[in-house]
Amino acid sequence: MLARHHQVALLDPTLTRVLTVPTEAGPRLVALEHRWPDHRDLVAAVGDPGAFVAGPPWREDDGTITNVLVGDGGTDRSDATWWPLDDLTPLGLRPGQEAGLRRAVAERLDGAPDDGRSAWWLPGWREQVTAWLDEVLPLHGHARSGDPEPVKVWSLSAVLRLPVEAGELWFKATCPGFHDEPALTQAVAGLAPDLLPRVLAVEPTGPGC
Repeated sequence: MLARHHQVALLDPTLTRVLTVPTEAGPRLVALEHRWPDHRDLVAAVGDPGAFVAGPPWREDDGTITNVLVGDGGTDRSDATWWPLDDLTPLGLRPGQEAGLRRAVAERLDGAPDDGRSAWWLPGWREQVTAWLDEVLPLHGHARSGDPEPVKVWSLSAVLRLPVEAGELWFKATCPGFHDEPALTQAVAGLAPDLLPRVLAVEPTGPGC
């Protein structure tokens, strides 16, 4: 079984600092014990529930998976310190980890390469989703009562929980390889509505599709 150790690099909005926590070896990025963390686990670990992914995670040869998030510059972790990206040496990062972190920052500043990555790894995706939801929800008698909460964000899909006045709704975007899933889901919902949750709206070319 492949080793797997997750850590989180939370960047502040200026993309000049990263969150660290004290350890016996010195300041380090936030580590997680979860072998398969979801987005909720990542933001809970860094103490910033509003943070969102800044790019695809990557895995080092030792099994360390680095997840990069961008937050609003706040955290509820009393033991955390913001560390300047100008000098990452004291953080004990492996060369690949430091290069990956700097690559993520550069992609946020200069634009990500056209490498086929899904839309949710790109800046502005969540804002596009929110705008689409605000357009379609009133057509179905709903209105947002809060911001969409990422629950699962990975290579194949992004799933968000949406609080509304009557409870909650769910939004899912699929990767290019599953481009037909929204239309198929809508078709199945029409043929056998008792077999899956009620589908309110589908946009095959919408955010993340």
